Amino acid sequence: MKECIAIQDERDSVLFIIAPTRPFTPVEIEALKGYLAGGNTIFLADESFAGNLLLTELDSSIRISGQNLSSIDREYQNPALILAKSRAEHPLLEGVDTLLLNHPAALTGGETLVASTLLSWIDEDGNQQINEGERMGRSVVLARETVGGGEMLVLSDPSIFINGMMGLEKSRDNERFIDNLLILHPHLFIEQAHTSTGTSGLVIDIRERIQKANVFKLLLLTVIIGLLVIAQRVSHGGLHGHERN
Repeated sequence: MKECIAIQDERDSVLFIIAPTRPFTPVEIEALKGYLAGGNTIFLADESFAGNLLLTELDSSIRISGQNLSSIDREYQNPALILAKSRAEHPLLEGVDTLLLNHPAALTGGETLVASTLLSWIDEDGNQQINEGERMGRSVVLARETVGGGEMLVLSDPSIFINGMMGLEKSRDNERFIDNLLILHPHLFIEQAHTSTGTSGLVIDIRERIQKANVFKLLLLTVIIGLLVIAQRVSHGGLHGHERN
């Protein structure tokens, strides 16, 4: 375990924050700013307004709309189970053409990495149909930005990591995308003091994925499970992380 303030001394690493449910303290924000200043990467996966407070405090221009994104380009019969296309070159998108997302939000700001197709719209009334006043067009679902000397990555769909999504037959390039995230930098940290993943399927999903991969990722699994167990038992604390070997 690491104290909150210690994370700002890390280098060449990724901090993974998924679906934060409570604000970060001023001390934690300063630690995150120091972390970015060290040239590290923060990957935030969130589809609600909750992540916007963190983005604001970190001086990022990226924002999460919190509105449901629907599309005609989709899988199955659910217009919120949309297909999104890579729109730029980035190590996260190596070998990735299409992502399958589940009720993503739209992002604004930053540089577009992945976006929905032109046959998409913001479903403002939630009826899963395009109505008068709802216009079709691309919406950003993955964006990046250089912040304080580091990189901020924001994905508007945390459910891409859950067991149910990976179990879908037509999950497109989701697995490759997650593989790329795991090896984006030599070190990976999982933030668990502010997240709701203690009650989600994240542990099962990562276990099933890593069993198909190499021993390197199996070592990462042990870290993630440990952090999730701690998160379920502790209701307070700072930023926690473990180094991936």
